[in-house]
Amino acid sequence: MSVVLLSLLASVASAADLDGDGCEDSYFTANSACVSPLATMGSGTTIGASTDVGAYAALGADIALGANATVSARSTVIGRVSASGARPIRDGTIIARGATIGADQSIGADNIIGRSVDAGERLQTQNDVTIGYAAELGDDVTMGANVTLGTLVHVGNNTTVAPSTVMARGVDIADSPSSATIAGVIGPEVTIGAGADIDSTARIRKSADLGANVTVMAGARIGRDVQIGDGATIGANVRLAAGVTVTANTLVPEDTIVQQGDIYDNPQTTGCVAPWLPTQGQSGLSDGIGTNTRWSIAGLSNSYNGAVLSHNFTGEFEVIASWNTLHMGVGLVHGSTVDFQDINGYSTNNGSYWANITLTGFPNGYAGTYKGYYNAGQLSHVRWLRQGTTVSIQSATGPSGPWSHITGSPYSVPSADTVVVGLGEGSGTNPAGFLQLVSCTEN
Repeated sequence: MSVVLLSLLASVASAADLDGDGCEDSYFTANSACVSPLATMGSGTTIGASTDVGAYAALGADIALGANATVSARSTVIGRVSASGARPIRDGTIIARGATIGADQSIGADNIIGRSVDAGERLQTQNDVTIGYAAELGDDVTMGANVTLGTLVHVGNNTTVAPSTVMARGVDIADSPSSATIAGVIGPEVTIGAGADIDSTARIRKSADLGANVTVMAGARIGRDVQIGDGATIGANVRLAAGVTVTANTLVPEDTIVQQGDIYDNPQTTGCVAPWLPTQGQSGLSDGIGTNTRWSIAGLSNSYNGAVLSHNFTGEFEVIASWNTLHMGVGLVHGSTVDFQDINGYSTNNGSYWANITLTGFPNGYAGTYKGYYNAGQLSHVRWLRQGTTVSIQSATGPSGPWSHITGSPYSVPSADTVVVGLGEGSGTNPAGFLQLVSCTEN
């Protein structure tokens, strides 16, 4: 049961507690809520059953305060300013003494918002969120269920904190002009720049410093005092030991281990900066290493999927890519008139998984020669290498080798021929891993 208080006049506030029990009589009689006569209420605010509102608490307009909630003394909730409908603080939530919640909030059930927390406008939380003492939250912060923020944490504007994320004391997330996604377990005194994308299975230890637009992928472990430059990508299951430095715009490929104190400087592309081109016009591209040099097929509707590198190789070259997917087709198409821009998505079997020329996405009857191999298993890392009239396709477990030829490699290719490289998957399982360009050089 809720009671709507249309106005509260200071001149009669003390008279509302005639029995002197410290609770406004009208609320307590209606639903056992205890609202201090010294609290203030805005128009349209409702108070749920058995809820407590402390002395000098200030609740603004159109707040729907749930049952068994607590708004402690001297805390402030601005309430509805521009959003539509009543702004909820759901059942069982506790807002501690001196906390401030900005306008147009939506607070889930059983939250604990600590003492002296300062939250900006449009805060949204799901259930069972805990926010520690004196944490600061910017505008448009969103938190999933079971998030825990320690004391003195700062979460900047436009940040989404994924469900079950844990941030220890003093974590500092910068304001983002558009969006950032923070997840995983983040140790004390970690700083993270604007626009970060941190996977839910990542772990970041004390005093690490991550720059702007850093991506940390699934299973990565970042050690104490690690420094990561702007725009870097930390691949899946990477291990960065304490004190490692990763330079700006660097890709650390998946499964890489970097030893304590090392400097990892692996520019994400050199020479032939080129994006992936999905061979059937699919989406899933993102700026992992430059411009759309990272691609995920997760969620795509085609049975099988593939991509080519958007570059026509006319000289000697080396391309290294990583992709942890099953049933991989990997190859090249060469010829005197071959051009990656001729890709039109043609396939004879539900998608372009690079098993032969008719499954590369090049047009039917295309004047090019295919070299490669399908069902190459889970190769992890692939290298295309052209030296003179020989082109090889090799695989390894990491970006530095040792490299082994796939079945049929090496191949003879006329020196005058243009070469386009590509790969695909025929598992039909839409794996979540990214196809990533590690490096690309051409002489």
